[in-house]
Amino acid sequence: MQTKEYEIIRNLTRKNRVLIMINSVLLTSCLVLMLLLSCRTVEQDPHFLYTVKVGDTLTSISKLSGVPVSEIREDNNLNNDLIKSGDILKLSGIKELPKSLNEELHIISRQDWGAKKASTIDQALPYKRITVHHTTDNAEFVKTDVEFLRLVQKHHQKTNGWADIGYHFLIGQQGLIYEGRSLDSIGAHVRGKNAGNIGIALLGDFNEHKLNEQQLASLETLIDTLRKHFGIPRRMVFGHGELGDTKCPGKHTLTFLKNYRK
Repeated sequence: MQTKEYEIIRNLTRKNRVLIMINSVLLTSCLVLMLLLSCRTVEQDPHFLYTVKVGDTLTSISKLSGVPVSEIREDNNLNNDLIKSGDILKLSGIKELPKSLNEELHIISRQDWGAKKASTIDQALPYKRITVHHTTDNAEFVKTDVEFLRLVQKHHQKTNGWADIGYHFLIGQQGLIYEGRSLDSIGAHVRGKNAGNIGIALLGDFNEHKLNEQQLASLETLIDTLRKHFGIPRRMVFGHGELGDTKCPGKHTLTFLKNYRK
């Protein structure tokens, strides 16, 4: 009697072990299948979540990411092109965006050149124009870049009563590009025409002197990059004097800009 009971218990134990093994194999197979399906889904629909910045348009985001405007509209169920700062857009087919402007152009930050804190400024509107300036029309340029940047900001804030330095970017004597007013903020560089207008200033007097090779190369690179980023056409790049009654940015700079637009 004991022998039969022992056999029954042993057979049951053996069956339970087999069932446990089968269940374990099935569970492992299910997990592997789920993982494969998950990977396949990611491969079929990769996407990047982009936070809309002030001044962005669907066209500028398309140019930056390479995703057609029509696909951005469809993927995000947009009925029109109206977007606002802070919106989250799904950009299908990409995993990351190109480097930021500061990273791509090796722009020297406000912190690095010792800029003073800006007070409250109105937010920028979508950018449609670039205007080039120079910083002085008279005295010979003798200051270092950083010294002159601080003088310009002091003049704009203390004398003019502005919230910050008026230009978004400034280009130094050796072609270094400096960060000015944030692109998130409307500039102060062309009276009555600051909305949607990026301001670039060259340190120097270019009625008297020609741009050196470093400044010229940096100016062209900066303009090209900004145009690509914001979808600004070549014909919308101006010198200050073409929008107002001034000799800024100097005759030599204007010659370059007129040729650039062609």
